Amino acid sequence: MTPDSAFDLLKKFFTESHAARKALGNLRENVEIGIIIGDVVPCAVFRQGGEIRVEKRDAAKPDFVFSIQPATVVILAHYLDDPTKDEIGEIGLGIIKEMLGGNIHVRMPGSLMSVLRSGYIDVISSGGAPVAKILGQIGFSSPAKILSLFKNLRR
Repeated sequence: MTPDSAFDLLKKFFTESHAARKALGNLRENVEIGIIIGDVVPCAVFRQGGEIRVEKRDAAKPDFVFSIQPATVVILAHYLDDPTKDEIGEIGLGIIKEMLGGNIHVRMPGSLMSVLRSGYIDVISSGGAPVAKILGQIGFSSPAKILSLFKNLRR
């Protein structure tokens, strides 16, 4: 899959997945997340007018930038194929597994205060027990440790 076709699939995922829309619904309006597909296709993901928008452009002042490969987009899109898997916790687990596998890299160019005010903690907590469990298993078992993770992404 090319990075351009992966963009179309990623857009479909964010705009059609019930879980993705619900999780990102916790973000403040117009807060942008950057995604770079295959190191060549920049994307901006944000909430505007109550809808999730995905545009093929650099994100303006993103708090987070995710670098992903087209194959990872295909993995995320599989959650659309099975309504029983279109749950925030399931998708959160999938994203964390892809991060642990080195298939998603994250950096945080935004400030910690912006992250705290923009709704990202609510996005994480919307994953519920499944996400909390895996975060605990990999050493992020408290809000203080999750804040530490955010601080480390600034480096």
